[in-house]
Amino acid sequence: ACWSNSPLSPITPPSIGWYILNDMADLQTEIRYLKGIGEKKALAFQKLGVFTLRDLLSFFPRRYEDRSVTKPISLAQAGETVCIRAMVADTPHLARIRRGLELVRFRAVDESGIVGHLLLRTVDAEAKIVRVGFVIVRDQKRGMGYGREMLELAVQYGMEQMQAKKFTLGVFENNASAIKCYQAAGFHTVQTDTPEIFAVFGETWRCLEMERDCAAG
Repeated sequence: ACWSNSPLSPITPPSIGWYILNDMADLQTEIRYLKGIGEKKALAFQKLGVFTLRDLLSFFPRRYEDRSVTKPISLAQAGETVCIRAMVADTPHLARIRRGLELVRFRAVDESGIVGHLLLRTVDAEAKIVRVGFVIVRDQKRGMGYGREMLELAVQYGMEQMQAKKFTLGVFENNASAIKCYQAAGFHTVQTDTPEIFAVFGETWRCLEMERDCAAG
């Protein structure tokens, strides 16, 4: 038999496979005598604690990824490892994170719906200041870390594609969850000479100004 790549794929260590046994082998047979192993591979197996046929037969991968089970993107939680079935919706592009580390970025979509929405616009081209606006997270996806993830992706896009040096946004002071989300994404409150005040549902709502410098990470 051999290791199967689908639908269950083993996670190393190691991708050793099963080796053909001769009719005379027993469980105490040293693996170096098994066809397909030999002295060199036997030494590698010994480092893993595999010396005999019995050891080999009881040596299993640490875990499995069941790729027969998929999850819609809209149901996946931030930080969760899942298998999705999706379509690449734009042209992949290479991003250099730092020397020796490169990532290929692309947008993947499925039919399960949209997680959220936001806008980026340049408010000062000379100073390279970008305004983040209309940050909206779908009701069913709130409290799962998507707001912060959206902002971090937006900041990364603004730095790479818009050469932004600073990001700003406004938030109502009574929106505690949003403020917490923005702070988690690296934004901090700044004082303004004339804070914006809005009449909403017969109440007076004050808007806080927040910003994030690119140097803040």
